[in-house]
Amino acid sequence: MEKQHPLKFFIDFVEKKPLKAWEEEFYDGAIPDFDTPERRKKGYIVSLKRNSEGGESEFDLYFRDVLTSRFLEEKSQAIQALEKELMSMSDMNSLKVKITVLSASMASLLDKVNLYKETMSYPFILETYTQLQAELNNKAQQMGLGTKPVATQAGKPDGVNKLQWLGQLKVLGTLFYHLLKGQDRGTPYIAGSVEQVKRMLLDNFVDSEGHELSKSSLDTIFAPGRSEKRANEGDRIELPNKRVKN
Repeated sequence: MEKQHPLKFFIDFVEKKPLKAWEEEFYDGAIPDFDTPERRKKGYIVSLKRNSEGGESEFDLYFRDVLTSRFLEEKSQAIQALEKELMSMSDMNSLKVKITVLSASMASLLDKVNLYKETMSYPFILETYTQLQAELNNKAQQMGLGTKPVATQAGKPDGVNKLQWLGQLKVLGTLFYHLLKGQDRGTPYIAGSVEQVKRMLLDNFVDSEGHELSKSSLDTIFAPGRSEKRANEGDRIELPNKRVKN
């Protein structure tokens, strides 16, 4: 029996099965009489749950929750598979080559996910790929192999690293936009100018790959009237003092 690649699920998700196919498969499980365009728009279907007495009851099942659970399960299995495969290799040179190949493969997948616009509504997908890349980077460092350095903060000693943001830039930018402006007409948490906040982000953060944040992207996120460039409710980080919408 041919051994399965430890990252097979994550390779197939990017290379073979687009997110649209996952959604269609999910909606195919809906009860036909209750499958409406409105429910699909809101991202859920009506499914059935069997109780201990053999009866059935209806419940709402959200695509986001199903996909999140699957990614968490597959990430755990991938890490276990990586550990098992690497521990089975006794030759140090072969082990180093294997880690290098896996790390390069994961980096390529991460680059593709970053360009995969459909996943922007599901930030946990990018976060999962980033976490797996970090896992491989840690193993490479343990083997004495070099990994991509994290950028240092301009104007500070070389030993001072910036914080690495593992999610999408627009989620980070939207968070600080709302801290400054208030979320959903709520009161702000910080006082200052837009330029001060953008400069703080550029000076103190790098992205998930260790690269400098994109100033042009931050300019767009913070620009008046460009709400479509900011993270939507459900993807953004919620603040506690936002006002309830009427």
